[in-house]
Amino acid sequence: MRNRIISILLFATLLIAFQAPHMALAQESTQSAAPINLNLYTAFPSEVIGLDESISLPLKLHTDTTPQIVQLSTADVPEGWTVTLRGANRIINSAFVQPGSESSIDLKVEPPQSVASGEYDFTVIAKGNDTTAELPIALTVKDRIPPRMALSIDLPTKRGKPDTTFTYDVTLANEGDEDLQVNLAADAPNTMVLTYKLNGQEIEDLPLEANST
Repeated sequence: MRNRIISILLFATLLIAFQAPHMALAQESTQSAAPINLNLYTAFPSEVIGLDESISLPLKLHTDTTPQIVQLSTADVPEGWTVTLRGANRIINSAFVQPGSESSIDLKVEPPQSVASGEYDFTVIAKGNDTTAELPIALTVKDRIPPRMALSIDLPTKRGKPDTTFTYDVTLANEGDEDLQVNLAADAPNTMVLTYKLNGQEIEDLPLEANST
């Protein structure tokens, strides 16, 4: 009788030991991330634009499941606004997407000429195989500060010999709301050679971000 009890206990122990790895594997499989059926996104879904500014937002369409044709549309577009979806420089109503790659779509937004300052929202909709992805877009329209720069220089008057090299520290500020590409030039006598340096490197132009120096 004792031997039988020991055998039963040993069998039960082996059974539990055999099932434990399978139970852990099932639990890990349950916790793994489910594949994304359809995803529609853009890097900056909320932007600020000027009163007379049209913009183009790059959209990305992605799936982890099956190749499919996705129908594209928009909803709740503000009255008077023109919103079009484009691919290869043409207006499109659908896009093909397959696992392992992304489909690129351009969203062109044109406000009416009489648009008032304020916030405007609408939604881009992508409908695939048995699933739908929605992307809310929020645009803030406001009167931007026109492009304006300020230039200051230390000690504008210096004295020296004919062969003296003069060095000036110049500060250039972009006081507008738009990024600028600034070309550098000076009205100087032909006998003088002028060079412009930034961080020790000679330059002829430089990018200057909005509201920066």
